[in-house]
Amino acid sequence: MNPPEGGRLDRGSRGLPPAVGRQATPDGGKVLLVELVLTPGNEFHLGNLVDVEMLVMTERGLEPTEAGYQKLFESAGLRLHAVHATPTPWSIVEARVG
Repeated sequence: MNPPEGGRLDRGSRGLPPAVGRQATPDGGKVLLVELVLTPGNEFHLGNLVDVEMLVMTERGLEPTEAGYQKLFESAGLRLHAVHATPTPWSIVEARVG
């Protein structure tokens, strides 16, 4: 898979661009994403609205849960290290090599 123009990840895609995966990340390296991470349950979260919007506007777009990010990173040869909450609806999703 080639990264799209500008290196942006299409959420409808099935993986991370090679420029983000294990081959491009040095030993001990980190990948940080600022993302909406869906939480289990029915509690209101901005990510739920974005999730519905993505389903309507794209063929297969979904806002991932923590487990979804874990699977995404594993497919790129990385491992999910932590999801850091912020005072906003967005979280910092941290992956590491190894």
